[in-house]
Amino acid sequence: MKLRMLLCSIALLVVGTGVKAQTTYTMLTPFLCDASGYYPLKTYGGEACRGIPLDLNGQPAGSAFIFSGIREGMNLPGVPYDGYGSITKWDYSTADSFQFEWEQNGGQHSGTATGTWENVKVCSNRCWYHPKFLTFSVTVNQ
Repeated sequence: MKLRMLLCSIALLVVGTGVKAQTTYTMLTPFLCDASGYYPLKTYGGEACRGIPLDLNGQPAGSAFIFSGIREGMNLPGVPYDGYGSITKWDYSTADSFQFEWEQNGGQHSGTATGTWENVKVCSNRCWYHPKFLTFSVTVNQ
C-alpha cells in the first residue's frame, strides 16, 4: 500500500512539473554551407546553411535549414517544416563553435542547435569563403 502511494505521488509530481522530453538529432559528416563572402567569417552568425542532414541513432531523420541569423526551418519527426521559423536567441558564437535557440509553427516546436565550424575557401573563377560545419546537433523539446 505504501509503495502504491509513493508511486502515485511520484507520478503526480512528474505530471505536475510539466517535464518535457527532448530528442537530439545529429549530423554525421561535415557539411559545407552556402558561400558567405569574399572574406573569412570571424564568428558564425547564422549565414545560410540549407539542407543539413540529421540522423537519429544512425538513421536518417530529417534536415535543418538556417536561412539567416533570425530565420530557420527544421524538418524533423513531429516537427512540420516551417521556412519562417525563428532563431530566437544566439546563446554564443565563437571562431569555432555556436549555439542558438529556435522555435517554429507559432512556438509549438522549439529547441536548441549547437555546432562547431571552420572557414573553407572554395575557388573556381572566383574564391568564396563558406562556413563548414564539422559537428551540428539539434535538440527538440517534445
